[in-house]
Amino acid sequence: MRWLAAALLGATATVLPACATKPTMQVKSAQVTGIGLTGVGVNVTTTITNRNSFDIQVRHVSAQVTIANRYTMGPIDTQPNVWLGAKQATDVVTPVVIPWPLVLPLLAETVGTENIPYHVQGYADVTATRALGVQVNNEAVDDSGVVPRSLILSAARINFPNAR
Repeated sequence: MRWLAAALLGATATVLPACATKPTMQVKSAQVTGIGLTGVGVNVTTTITNRNSFDIQVRHVSAQVTIANRYTMGPIDTQPNVWLGAKQATDVVTPVVIPWPLVLPLLAETVGTENIPYHVQGYADVTATRALGVQVNNEAVDDSGVVPRSLILSAARINFPNAR
């Protein structure tokens, strides 16, 4: 009986990561947290949907973000240590800094558009299933989406009241 349980556990640990579907990500909101010498601090809330039938923990993310297909933001290196429930959407808050040299050109270039495209590329360290704790490090993150221009505009208005 023990060998059967061990064989099932081993098979499950091997098959789960291979059958895993990458979670989807959508920017939900952003809140300005402060103004500094390097730029505008923003907490970006992202809704991450785990379509898998098992929980996934996101332990660490290291990524580069390109916005409006040409502006590269500073690197993001965060340790959310958040569990994404199976078949559930979870809000995750990530602190980012929009560099000063990027704020006004980005707003000027995107006048007349509601959404600004972004691309996130990097790596994540994840754990699949709470019970088995199957860890995968340096899982590729390569995702694109849009962020409402109004979020960037609200950040700019704090320091530049006439920004449109």
